[in-house]
Amino acid sequence: MAPPLSPQTGRPARAPDRSALAYCPPVNTPAHGNAVEVLRDGREAFPAMLEAIAAARRSVHLEMYIFNDDGTGRQFAEALAGAAARGVEVALLYDSLGSWRTHPWIFDWMAANGVRVIGYRPLFPWRQGWGWPRRDHRKLLVIDEAVGFTGGINIGDDWAEVDRGGRGWRDTMVRIGGPAARALDLLFREVWDREVRRQRSDLALAPMGGPLPPTGAASLSAETAFAPTGAASLSAETEFGTEADGDGVPVAIVGNREFGRRRAIRKTYRYAIDKARRYIFIANPYFVPDHAILRSLKWARRRGVRVALLLPGQSDIASVQWASRATYEKLLTWGVEIHHWCQPMFHAKTAVIDGNWCTVGTYNLDTQSLRYNLEVTAVIPDRRVAGEIERMFLEDLGRCDRIDLESWRRRPRWWRLPERFFYFFRAWL
Repeated sequence: MAPPLSPQTGRPARAPDRSALAYCPPVNTPAHGNAVEVLRDGREAFPAMLEAIAAARRSVHLEMYIFNDDGTGRQFAEALAGAAARGVEVALLYDSLGSWRTHPWIFDWMAANGVRVIGYRPLFPWRQGWGWPRRDHRKLLVIDEAVGFTGGINIGDDWAEVDRGGRGWRDTMVRIGGPAARALDLLFREVWDREVRRQRSDLALAPMGGPLPPTGAASLSAETAFAPTGAASLSAETEFGTEADGDGVPVAIVGNREFGRRRAIRKTYRYAIDKARRYIFIANPYFVPDHAILRSLKWARRRGVRVALLLPGQSDIASVQWASRATYEKLLTWGVEIHHWCQPMFHAKTAVIDGNWCTVGTYNLDTQSLRYNLEVTAVIPDRRVAGEIERMFLEDLGRCDRIDLESWRRRPRWWRLPERFFYFFRAWL
């Protein structure tokens, strides 16, 4: 019997990999027919995001924990304002705590140039919508409801290339074309609509699924310097989304919410870890796991599964790193590998299991992500994409120092006091 044809491309649709789907819990059914591209660091992610914004014809929805007023932030501000000037609906949702160092001028400038801007839960109690400590830690961009980006990268020079004035933080993003991008947009709209009501704003978004403007409406003027050559002639759907049915990658977008599904992402991690039979590779910058995750890793080792953790050698948040190190001796005793990144800050949040399942997103294995933060992750049960994330992980291991149990036990005694202190207060870090 011939394989079914894609209704959009007329090409044979790729059958889903049932062995990979077994790593997904039944409540997280992946959407099939997506194109997925893995983007390494800001040097690949920023140009791809700017190109997608330049090609937008209907909507640009950007949700960021950090939006800085540095060179990278100004570049994105110009791109967003340029899209708004073309008649595209442009909405920016930033977190008020994550962006507390950002000068308000950049948000005011974008608002004056047609961008709809809302700060999630303002820090000041006299402002409408004030809230603490729940934060919006998501990083996502959705273009025309057809192309989406998510991962660990914020908008700032920390993620830009060193030779361009950045700090070269190591991070990972994915670009998704297809139905999963629409799922990302639904998450964005849910938070946006709630924040509009909370702050009594009039910045409501247009309904989903509206018609695209004529192709000519997406053209850019020559003075728009940030747009890549030729990007204006393509919509986001035609540029990347038509690859989706040829690739046929299943993707499940898993997000937690303010008042429900708080543990949705952790349950997804634990389900896949409990299914592991060969290896578990986890990269995470703020690794202070709760007892449930620790228990799953312990039982994985008892089944003979290799467990390797890639963690920052030098964190930008020292208190979290002290708390993380309080778990090392226990993990090393179980036979878990711990590798410290030796380059500038490691910020990627990825995992690969058995070469069948992988995830890229914003979720840290700590209390903040579990209890308080809005998070999102793309779960991809696909061997090709998992293989790419795995190759990236193993390449990164070559730039790490491995921590062994005996040398860790010989660490300076004065380290133990801050480890225990900050681990005791881990719920507030």
